[in-house]
This record gives sequence, C-alpha cells and structure tokens, in this order.
Amino acid sequence: MAAKKRGRKPKTKTKRQLMKELGLLPEKENKPRVNRRKLVLELQEHSNNQPLKYSAIQDFYNVKSYVLGRLAAKAKGERFLERSITDEELGMVKVILAMYNLHYIQELHKENTTYGHVFEALEAAFDNCKLLEKESVS
Repeated sequence: MAAKKRGRKPKTKTKRQLMKELGLLPEKENKPRVNRRKLVLELQEHSNNQPLKYSAIQDFYNVKSYVLGRLAAKAKGERFLERSITDEELGMVKVILAMYNLHYIQELHKENTTYGHVFEALEAAFDNCKLLEKESVS
C-alpha cells in the first residue's frame, strides 16, 4: 500500500494582512536605521571632551561612565565582548543622549527654557539619535 499524499492547506491571511489590503492601517514612516556603534563612540567622545558642569544627580554620572565605557568597548570590538549593541543598551544610550541635550538646552537658554525647547531636545535624542549642536538649536 502506498501512503496517501496530503495536500497543503491554503494559506489563510492574517488580520494585519487583511487590514493592510483594505487600507485600514496607517502608513509607517521609513526612518533610517541607527548606526549604534557610531552613536556610542560619538557620545563617549563628547562625554570625555565636554563633561556636564553641575551634578543634580551624582549617581547618574557613575552609571553614565560605566555604561558608556562598557558600550564603547563593545563598539570598538575589544576582547571578550560581543560586538553587537542590543536594543536595551541602545535605550540607555538614548537616555544619556537626552540628558546631554537637556543640559545643552538649559545652558543655552538659561532662564527662558520653554516646553518647546525641552521637546526639541528629547525628540532629537529619542527619534533622531542626534546630539544637539550649537548651530542647530534656535
């Protein structure tokens, strides 16, 4: 007796595929991917060249030094360390980047800091992964 061949089941479409075909899903913005290694090395170089002037939270500096040192070693590919930077580590880098951007905004605008300035600093850190420069902030 020969074994019976079974036919394949037809592929069923997922709810997401159906919604996409019907045009019910919003279009996603295509953001460029972040070069994590370059971002970490740039942030550590900035941290070494321009340290924060006042310490509101002393523990932040200890954590920042440890995290950035560890990630910079990863980015450089030093021995015994994985070479890829994980999503969680990228999140820590973005928080440190946001702190530097907020510090820069406070130094630039002194007493006239508005919510718009703070939003701009946070957007630059979390959405664009950019360190604010003097000429880029109005």
